[in-house]
Amino acid sequence: MAWRGKLSQNLKELRVLLCQSSPSSASTRAFVEKNYKDLKSANPKLPILIRECRGIQPQLWARYDMGVERGVRLEGLTEPQISKALEELQDANKANVVSCKINCTTIYIAISLATIFTTVTLAIITLPHSIHWSSQPLPPPIPTTAIGTTIIATNANHYCCHNPQPPPLEPLSPPQRPPC
Repeated sequence: MAWRGKLSQNLKELRVLLCQSSPSSASTRAFVEKNYKDLKSANPKLPILIRECRGIQPQLWARYDMGVERGVRLEGLTEPQISKALEELQDANKANVVSCKINCTTIYIAISLATIFTTVTLAIITLPHSIHWSSQPLPPPIPTTAIGTTIIATNANHYCCHNPQPPPLEPLSPPQRPPC
């Protein structure tokens, strides 16, 4: 039962859908009547929503980070089974958190490597003329611009799909004064 106090660490919202009068929702109604107070006192900031609607099948929905939701149908389940279903919904997010941390770390490493590659590439492209190993002089370096992780060569004679020809510049006119 220690997991009940940790609901707010893994869930952003808990929603119980049930019918006020149908026999299929009887055990869900009993579960809510017996456990709502304990769940809410253990997790005061967690929104626990009880939605009653005539004719609806009993369901338990959990919302996690990033809007991810998981639901369980409660029709035919007893109170201990409903409690077990809630525990499983709470535990289901642990795998998501680990996976998210791994993916974010991988993305961070990829961005870091791309940034390092961009910096190294810029350094190689803009080497001084005096550093070369051939007897032929190097052509003048092409000025470069780093946009994100893409290197774009900016030369007056070089235009391609990554560096389309810019539109012609329009002459600036002086600001117009309003009539008196």
